[in-house]
Amino acid sequence: MRPITWQQQRQPKQRPKRPKQLGKRQQPNQQQPKQQRQQLEQLGLRLRQQLEQLA
Repeated sequence: MRPITWQQQRQPKQRPKRPKQLGKRQQPNQQQPKQQRQQLEQLGLRLRQQLEQLA
């Protein structure tokens, strides 16, 4: 019964993400690079913090 509950939890999480991506595509192209840059900057900061912790 446990794997069934996990599948039920995962499916609704994935479904709401897909319409959000479609909504972003409908927005003007100027907003897309800004969002991508913010995400990349955040990922870069996280990676730097992890590397500093390891070092």
